[in-house]
Amino acid sequence: MANPFLVLGGIAVGIITATVGVLTVPGWVADAQDAAAYSDLRNIRSAMANAASTHIHVASFDDLDNGEWGTRVNLSGGVELTGFGHDANGWCVTVKAASGNHFAASDRSSTIGAGATKEVAADEAGCNIVPPHEDGDDEPPVVEDLLEAFRPGADDDTPLTLASSLRSVVGYVIDTAVPGEVLEPGPDANVSPHWAVTNLIVNPSFEMNTTGVNASAGASSPTVSTAVGGVIGSKSMRWTTTASDSNVMLGGWDGVAATKTAKVTPGEMMSASISLRSTVARPALLRVGFRNESGASLPVVFDSETKTTTTNGWTRYAVTFRVPDDARYAYLIGRATGNSVGQFHYADGVLLHDGAYEVEPFDGTSSGPNYTYVWAGAAHASSSSRTPSAITRHPDVLVWRAGDTAYFFLSHLLATTDYELVYEGGKWWLRTG
Repeated sequence: MANPFLVLGGIAVGIITATVGVLTVPGWVADAQDAAAYSDLRNIRSAMANAASTHIHVASFDDLDNGEWGTRVNLSGGVELTGFGHDANGWCVTVKAASGNHFAASDRSSTIGAGATKEVAADEAGCNIVPPHEDGDDEPPVVEDLLEAFRPGADDDTPLTLASSLRSVVGYVIDTAVPGEVLEPGPDANVSPHWAVTNLIVNPSFEMNTTGVNASAGASSPTVSTAVGGVIGSKSMRWTTTASDSNVMLGGWDGVAATKTAKVTPGEMMSASISLRSTVARPALLRVGFRNESGASLPVVFDSETKTTTTNGWTRYAVTFRVPDDARYAYLIGRATGNSVGQFHYADGVLLHDGAYEVEPFDGTSSGPNYTYVWAGAAHASSSSRTPSAITRHPDVLVWRAGDTAYFFLSHLLATTDYELVYEGGKWWLRTG
């Protein structure tokens, strides 16, 4: 028997969907049902284009059904309209074929989107909005329906700055995704990030010696200072300037020592930071350099922002970078400029670790309520790690990434808490789960 779809074209669709159950149809029937949805969306696109050319706003699907725009749109048998949206962001239409597959079209792309849900289809079609169901759907909107439509065009780290208050984060996202909507009064929680970090600098606080420190150009006499307490522990490292530009290697592999420390992985994002202070305030920065397996220094370096040191407190210098392809080990340089001979500079809290976020200085002897700290080996001569004492929450969960819906962002954040977001009676509530 000839394939009815090939013989009858679109007419076969109406016959098939009226007489054959979706779960029992052969493959060519499902293809025909899907083809009907494709054809309907092409007709809708044509009608929307005609409407746009006459500067007439199409508010609902019913507006397309009256033929006023030059193309009358009727859905094929078995094709269900699941959403129609048209606002300042553009238009998007979603349908469901009798096969159970979902399809979508928008003004943003010539592609007809397809997927297991209308949200997936809308995304494939480049929809700027995920349309609500047409009037007549008596089901009240749920959180997912209301928050799936908005996606930021660029990464937004505002939630990270609001992390001390879950309510502030959720309220910000709701108002951004659904302007004018507010979160009702209720409980709150601190959702500041807590995550594991390993410091690759083996002598970050100079409590016992200056192992790993090398005086470079314009510097001499690195020594442990008991007169100036560090940001970690009670001591720091002091060096003496011998020229206007003064440089000291503060940690990492020097390319000579038999034990190669501060091993890095090409392509990974990493962060480094140090604390500096001086007897005379001077411009300073942190520089990160790299070596290959043989110990040769690579030409690529990364510098922190230049800031002036102070005489009565510590200034923190930090830089985030992606490890170069040829790099196998890293080293850190403290650099001060504009010096007179004989001035002192002090360093402490030397950190080198994975990730793009700066962390508070620590070593294996640190203590506090949020983390457990340990040395990997001998104290002040090995890498050290911090591990969250309770819940782990990485900073990434508080950065709203470009293209992620408001619902996607909040669902992942709330999964790290005991709270849930509810939309009830036309109002937003944050409740304990």
